[in-house]
Amino acid sequence: MRVLVTWGSKRGGTEGIGRMLGETLQGCGFEVVMAPANRAVNLDEVEAVIVGGALYANRWPALVRRFVNHRLSRLRRLPVWFFSSGPLDDSSDREVIAAPPQVAVLAERVGAKGHVTFGGRLAPDAKGFPASAMAKKHSGDWRNPDRIRAWAMELAAALPGTVPGTPVTHPAASVFRLLGHAIAGWALCAVTMGALLQVVSLTAALVLHAIAAPLIFTLLARPDADRDHVDGDRHSPGPPGGRRDRTSERRHVHEHHGDVATLRAHLPRDLGDGRGPVDGSQVQRCRHRRPEPRPPRVTGGAPSLVA
Repeated sequence: MRVLVTWGSKRGGTEGIGRMLGETLQGCGFEVVMAPANRAVNLDEVEAVIVGGALYANRWPALVRRFVNHRLSRLRRLPVWFFSSGPLDDSSDREVIAAPPQVAVLAERVGAKGHVTFGGRLAPDAKGFPASAMAKKHSGDWRNPDRIRAWAMELAAALPGTVPGTPVTHPAASVFRLLGHAIAGWALCAVTMGALLQVVSLTAALVLHAIAAPLIFTLLARPDADRDHVDGDRHSPGPPGGRRDRTSERRHVHEHHGDVATLRAHLPRDLGDGRGPVDGSQVQRCRHRRPEPRPPRVTGGAPSLVA
C-alpha cells in the first residue's frame, strides 16, 4: 500500500514530524512517499494521504492550503489524515488540542478521518519577526517522538482496511450558491421595499427596510436543513433518500474530528491521537525503532504557535 506524507514547514519542525511518521510506516511495510506540499505528486499513484502543517497564528501555511484546495476532488476519494505542529510547550502531550477553525474546515471539506496536534520547535536563534521575539522565551523542541511514532503505529493498524471519510460541503465554498443568495436577497429586499412604500411614508419605509434587509440575507445564508453530503455517508446508512439532518451531520463530523474516545473505539477504521494502544499484531509486525533522545526543553510562558 502506497501512502503519501506531505507537509508545509517554514523552519523544518513539521517536516521532521512528517519524516518520523513516514519512516515508521515504512518500518511497518508500507511504501511511503515523503514530500513537501509544493512538490508535484500524482495522487492517482497513492492509496492514502497524510497532510501536515505548521501553525502560524492558528493557520496553516498557504502552500498546504493550496495543496488541499487544488486537489480537493481527488483527496475526497482517498483516506486522509491531518496533523498540525506548533504549541511551544507540552500542552499537546497533556491534552487533546482541537484543530483551529481554518484547519477544521479543510478537514471537513476533504472528509479527513482524523486530526492530531503535536508540539512544535523553535530554534533559539530564529530569524524574522515574530519568531525572533518568541524565541527569547519559548525556544526549544517540543515535538514528542514517542507520541508521533505511536500515532503512526495507529495509522499502520488502520490503513489496510480503511475507506475514505465523508466530506462536508460548506455553502461559502460555492460561488454559484453565493451569487444565488445575492440575487435572491436583492429581489426580496426590492419586493419588501415596494410593499412598504404602499403602506408607509418614504422615511418610514427606508427605516423598516434597513432593519429587514440584514434579516433577509441572514435567513438566506442559513444552510439547508437537509443539506446533502458531497459523496454520501460511507460509514453508516442515513434516513431514506440518503439525506441527513443537520444534527446528525454535526454529530458525524464530531465523531471524525473531535471525539477521541470514539475514534479509538473504532480502530482500525478510525484513529485516536497517538496516546491509546494499538493492535498487538501490528506492533509486532512493525520494526519499531528506539526513540531518539529528546532535546532539552526550555520552559516559560503560555504556548505560542510556530513550527
